[in-house]
Amino acid sequence: YVALLVCENAGIDVSDERYRLEKAAEYFRDGLTKPGFVRYWNPSGDLASYYAASYYIVAELANSRGGLSFIKKTVEIAKNKGGVTTNEELIEVLSEAAGEDLKPLFKKWGFEVEKVDEEHPLILTVIAAVILGSVVTVALLLLLKGRRPVRRCPYCYAEIDSDAAYCPYCGYELGEPACFEESRNSASCS
Repeated sequence: YVALLVCENAGIDVSDERYRLEKAAEYFRDGLTKPGFVRYWNPSGDLASYYAASYYIVAELANSRGGLSFIKKTVEIAKNKGGVTTNEELIEVLSEAAGEDLKPLFKKWGFEVEKVDEEHPLILTVIAAVILGSVVTVALLLLLKGRRPVRRCPYCYAEIDSDAAYCPYCGYELGEPACFEESRNSASCS
């Protein structure tokens, strides 16, 4: 989220990457899956899904609460508190920055908010990476521009074979293989 805004402000065209992230975020907006799984971030997992969920969380919070000024306020509050070490503390910092209790929203997204799961405070890493890792993300954005389109399961967002009728990860029936390359410039697929 931050990297895209920084690139746009610097005059770098990131419209393709913004489009891909927004398309991925639709799965969360439509309620097909909850982004709370991101707290179990695993480097050997589907990183695209983790980044999509992270983008969705940050974009949803920031877009409705002042954009970069909300991000800046969040970072300042966390810094003044001496950092954040648990999911519960992160939600409290975000709530303070937003001026409202965000626990119901995080609960809706699939996070545990009543008790803190000390074994998996990985959402902190995700949020920190999204906010503070904009330089790395900019480099990735530029590298990903030449990447081939992939077919993804609309339920779990896993990368799947183009001819698969079922998702091998979640079992979702995909139907007959069709054109899966998203194209904003093309009215039909061949």
